[in-house]
Amino acid sequence: MSPRPGPKLSGLQRQVLSLYRSALRVSRNKELAGGDSIAAYAREELDRNRGIDRKDILRIEHLIRKGRRQLDLFRASEVTGIRLASMGDGSRSSKSTGREAAAAGSVKDSSS
Repeated sequence: MSPRPGPKLSGLQRQVLSLYRSALRVSRNKELAGGDSIAAYAREELDRNRGIDRKDILRIEHLIRKGRRQLDLFRASEVTGIRLASMGDGSRSSKSTGREAAAAGSVKDSSS
């Protein structure tokens, strides 16, 4: 099966799409335990950063590295999903609550 014809993507664009697809795969694997939140978080981050100038390569590379680190956290067996903290207008309430919730995730209690 050959790839679909379409606009040629840059290397960074391919990396972003690959990261997004990986997030969707992780979400699908953790579907029963809150995977929808992981997919929603990935989509929100993609939409939030959509307006970044294509020539701002350092920022894009930084966000890709950050996304990969977060995805590695989400892949951990202890993480069953994430909780997004948001305000009434749909935006996150604050950097600390939204980021900590995303990074910490919902962790299974290993003591029981």
